[in-house]
Amino acid sequence: MGDAAAWAIVRADAAAAGAHRGRLAILIDGTVGSAAEDFAMPFKDNGRALLVGEATAGSSGQPHHFDLGEGFRAWVGAKRETFPDGARFEGVGIAPDLETIQQAADLRETSDRVLNGALASMTS
Repeated sequence: MGDAAAWAIVRADAAAAGAHRGRLAILIDGTVGSAAEDFAMPFKDNGRALLVGEATAGSSGQPHHFDLGEGFRAWVGAKRETFPDGARFEGVGIAPDLETIQQAADLRETSDRVLNGALASMTS
C-alpha cells in the first residue's frame, strides 16, 4: 500500500466470518525470514495489516548447503519466494508500509520506536 494512512482501508471480503476485523499491525525487521516472512507476506499483499519496521530478510529459510572445503561453506536459496502476482521477495525482503528504524538510544531509554509507531498508527 505504501501510504501508512491507506492501510486502514480493508477489503470486507478478505476476512472470514468470525475473524478479527479491527486494525492490525505487524512488526517486522531484517531478522524476519523463513516462515515468519511467509506469515507477513499475505498481510502485505492484501493490505489487511500495517507492516511496521524495516524490510524483512528475504530468505526462505530453505538453503542448499555447499561444502567448499578448507572450512568454507556456502548457502544458496533453494526455493524462490514470491507474492501472488509473481513479484519476488526472496533475496529482496518485504518492505514495511511504515518504515521505522529502531535506534540504540531508544533501547537505552527503554523505548521501542517500532512498537510506538505501530501503536500511534492504530490510534490515529
